[in-house]
Amino acid sequence: MIKCPCCESTNFVKNGFSPSGKQNRICKDCDRQFLENSQDRFITEKEKNLVISLLLERIPLAGICRVVKVCYNWLLNFAEEEYKKAPDHLNIVLPKSSNFLDEFKIEVCEGDELWSFVGNRKDKNNVVWVWLIIHVESRQIMSLYCGDRTAKSAKKLWDNLPETIRNNGFFYTDYCKSYLRVIPDERHEAVGKDSGLTNNVEGFNCILRQRVSRLVRETLSFSRKFSNHVGAIKYFICHHNLTVNSSYT
Repeated sequence: MIKCPCCESTNFVKNGFSPSGKQNRICKDCDRQFLENSQDRFITEKEKNLVISLLLERIPLAGICRVVKVCYNWLLNFAEEEYKKAPDHLNIVLPKSSNFLDEFKIEVCEGDELWSFVGNRKDKNNVVWVWLIIHVESRQIMSLYCGDRTAKSAKKLWDNLPETIRNNGFFYTDYCKSYLRVIPDERHEAVGKDSGLTNNVEGFNCILRQRVSRLVRETLSFSRKFSNHVGAIKYFICHHNLTVNSSYT
């Protein structure tokens, strides 16, 4: 017996033909269009919401397919659309000034980079460095850039900072020389890990590696496309900022 693949109702009518010439039907109960013996499965909103949650966890796309029982091509397309929704402003909530003196408040930030790769791990040209700047007081990621480890990438990271942070921030970083080319000397100090002055950003790097499966060391769930690699990282950071800025506002 033919049933609607969405609600399993038998209350349907014929509704023209598909491009392949097969009889198309439409369910009168839920308005779902379908073909007889179609191999496509309807993905419910509940399942989509579950996928959205799983994209924020340390589980590869193939694992999500096994859990939710969806095909890989559908999941890849769905994930790419979700990544595109992540805003460029990273859901940042800027510090608010309560009086005139607060306008000149020094915003302490920390910067760091972590390596990753796209495609073949053995090809050194596929190494991608993830640059981050975290605002210490709010724990928000204020800037993100993915590229090489040159001053050009450091400049992109600097340009991505909100103007308030660029003008009023003091930045602790590691000894990567690229920072010296873009951050004003009077508002920058290079320090070692033993100083404890970059603990916040280094701790977030660990969170990234634990929560974004394609960043886990020696992982098999690596990115094949640079856009998806950046998208997955940006997607998680936007979610992170949303969770921390509610207590900061």
